[in-house]
Amino acid sequence: AMDNATLSGATYDAFRAHPLLRGVDEVLQRQWPPNQVVEEHTHPFDADASRAWLVHWLGSGLRAVEQRLATEPGTGRFCHGDQPTIADICLASLFMVTRVLKIDVAGIPVSTRILAECERLPAFAAAAPALQLGAPAL
Repeated sequence: AMDNATLSGATYDAFRAHPLLRGVDEVLQRQWPPNQVVEEHTHPFDADASRAWLVHWLGSGLRAVEQRLATEPGTGRFCHGDQPTIADICLASLFMVTRVLKIDVAGIPVSTRILAECERLPAFAAAAPALQLGAPAL
């Protein structure tokens, strides 16, 4: 990823790629405090309705990212080029949520391929949800 200092001397193509990359990671990024564990809910909710909401929005988000990854010329081995970026971390994180919740999102081959590339990297393997404190069994 490029920071503002890097962008000041970048080529037009690199400059244009930066906002494209930011668009992908911003679609995927969610704010979750580290090691957040919710012991109980403070309001009643319908579990089926909650799951339907998750299925809808996780699927919609992943399909939107898929469309972009499948059509952007900058998509390579990873979301943007051949080195992992924050977009790949966000994408992998979203896939982990779908795995934990056993939500299948079909029709996203580019995203699935990129996830497989990420999972081959030692840093991603070390960050696997199953290895984290309090992680549910997958």
